[in-house]
Amino acid sequence: MNRIYNKVSLYVLAALTSVSFAACSQEDLDNTPNGEVEMRTVTITASEAPMSRTSYEDKDNYLSVKWKEGDVIYVGQADNTTEGEIQINTEGSGFYEFTAVSVNDKEATFTGSLPVTVTGKVLAFYGKKENIKITADNKVKLNFQTQNWNNSKTETDIYSTHLSDYDFMSASAEYDGGDKLSFQFKHEGAVLRLSLSGLPANTQLSTLRLETTDGNKDFYSYVLIGADGTSIQETLYNYLSFNIANATTDDNGNVVLYRTVSPTTFNTNSINVSLSCSLDKGDYTYTKTLSGITALNAGSFYYTPDIALVEDNTIKGDGGQSNPFIIDNPEKLLEIASQINNGTIENGGRGKYFEVSRNIDMTGYAWTPIGTNTTPTNGFDGNLYGRKLEEGLISIIGINYESDATTNAAFIRRAHSSSKIYDLKIVGNFIGKTDKSAGIIAEAYKTTIDNCIFDGSVTVVTEKTETNGVGGIIGFTNLCSITNCRNEGAITLSSSNSNANYAAGIIGVLQTGSSGTATIKNCSNNGTIVNSKNGNISGIIGNYSSNSGTVIIEDCTLGENSIPTAETKGSILRYFSYGPADSGGTSIVNIISNGETIATLTAGGGVNQYPNN
Repeated sequence: MNRIYNKVSLYVLAALTSVSFAACSQEDLDNTPNGEVEMRTVTITASEAPMSRTSYEDKDNYLSVKWKEGDVIYVGQADNTTEGEIQINTEGSGFYEFTAVSVNDKEATFTGSLPVTVTGKVLAFYGKKENIKITADNKVKLNFQTQNWNNSKTETDIYSTHLSDYDFMSASAEYDGGDKLSFQFKHEGAVLRLSLSGLPANTQLSTLRLETTDGNKDFYSYVLIGADGTSIQETLYNYLSFNIANATTDDNGNVVLYRTVSPTTFNTNSINVSLSCSLDKGDYTYTKTLSGITALNAGSFYYTPDIALVEDNTIKGDGGQSNPFIIDNPEKLLEIASQINNGTIENGGRGKYFEVSRNIDMTGYAWTPIGTNTTPTNGFDGNLYGRKLEEGLISIIGINYESDATTNAAFIRRAHSSSKIYDLKIVGNFIGKTDKSAGIIAEAYKTTIDNCIFDGSVTVVTEKTETNGVGGIIGFTNLCSITNCRNEGAITLSSSNSNANYAAGIIGVLQTGSSGTATIKNCSNNGTIVNSKNGNISGIIGNYSSNSGTVIIEDCTLGENSIPTAETKGSILRYFSYGPADSGGTSIVNIISNGETIATLTAGGGVNQYPNN
């Protein structure tokens, strides 16, 4: 046993390096009419113990491989007349399928046909046909970069489901056009077995990644085979990835993974191993650096007795639009909130992008709302959004938060003018004790919210005498743009201030400031709204009170919990006033449906609502 790096041992299987093939005598000439290609049936027999392919058995750190019936090899001469790459099994590639029809301990027999015109140097390949391409200059391209493993979870298939696809083999031989042809195959890659530990039990695996520690591009992603059978490596990367489906750790958190690798000599003597895993609550990455490794050679089997992985919750991305910060588990969401609140991410993340890449379950985690309203004020000012999913919005569920008497309760406590929240569903229960609370943003200043849903509950019980606003989407806002949002949550307000408190499905209290415009479009409320003190509730906006400015409410709808009644009065807009009649206010509210203005409200010193019950 030769040790090549810490706890990583190498077995080089001499039987993997070559296989001799001898042809038996069988010829079948087809006199094909209409000028079609005349084919000859050729039988290829592997007459020695075929330890080169393709059924794998791993015993005592020795990888035994052998042919199995039904295996396919591709034999021929590259003849691609197109301008791009084509698969090796495509008509016109110059290659033809030969299938193993019988296998025993000492031989495997393949049958297939070649054109009678084929003579000279011929090539043969084994591997996944989708990853063997013929280039425009008639080289054969073997793809080591992208590999996938769909574990069938059966004892016999657990290895061969992917190793037999990607452990490419090639051969070349002179062919005189007769019925005798022999090949000596060689492996184009190495097989690497990783024994991993330190993971949560029964964890769904996602992606294995091998990466150079210095960022140097040491991994070859492709091997090109020329017409003479010579191998040339090309296209260097600093990493190789391996996509995994239907594979989990065992009850002890251990797993064994296999990856084929193009022959590689490393610039340094170490590589990083990282494994992405999925739990119900989020995605996690576990890493380990392997030291002392110098090369991975073709035809060799490398194994690691044990790699104890360590959880790595480093947040990926730099915050740019094309490389956003990725939030994929509860710990990363909490870390982003902390860095916004303490100023580590400057200016509230202004100009930065934060992508929630999957559903996250915050059950059992202590939540602190994003953005502060204390000195210094670090309100959220970036772009927070969920990755697009065919099945619906990304959800952040299980948030529970109860504020003290000086802070607001919400998913985001405070958001500023450059902030945009979109394509998210927030599910949680928020309990507030002050004047502004909500399901998504407690206080929003010129914020944009699009395609968001709140579900759960917002409950505020307060003794404060300020104007209290509680909403499913926003508690208090000045200028804002809210589109395509829906409240499904229960909104409850109880305040000692019998007059100035409002509960609503979308916005509790709205102000527009000087000549500003707020837009609420395609929004709806399906949640229950309760105001135990004065009955000031609304499906869309509870209170709008400004001396100037414009509010546009367009194509907003109400569920049965907020249909107007004698008790609830206004249900699209409960209360609209800018103060005394002599204040000279110019604020208006336009109610629009299907492109037409159906109501224009002006306060004129009094109070307006819509509908006016």
